[in-house]
Amino acid sequence: MIRRSLNEGDPLGFLLLASSLLAALDPRRHPLERTPGARTAQRSASEFCDTFIHTNLPEASAMLAAFAQMGDDELLRARARRELTRRSHALPAWLSQLDGAKASRASVMSHVLGDGDNVVVEVTLSSGQLFSLVIYIDHNM
Repeated sequence: MIRRSLNEGDPLGFLLLASSLLAALDPRRHPLERTPGARTAQRSASEFCDTFIHTNLPEASAMLAAFAQMGDDELLRARARRELTRRSHALPAWLSQLDGAKASRASVMSHVLGDGDNVVVEVTLSSGQLFSLVIYIDHNM
């Protein structure tokens, strides 16, 4: 799945995969979970990062590059960056330069009764490729 998303030529598939993985590994409890501590049996982002560190394949290096740029744990990001310096896998230019991504435009679409907002952000990668993402802010949670 990782290899296929990298070979598509369009970064969005891989970025969606990497961000979904990071979200699934987020230790914070989701506000809609009914069982307290339901996520404790799942692997941590650090353990998952170890898997990629101990797997010397281009796909693992690609995920480490994503963790290094997209993760919110600075220690995990530093570990991923350090491991990437030891590897020689050729990564797509857009992935190697992910830190150069810029929000180029944004707009907000609000629900007529104020129940929520959709924030649409256009992102320009350093390679010049564009994509948009939508962030929903629920005002009723």
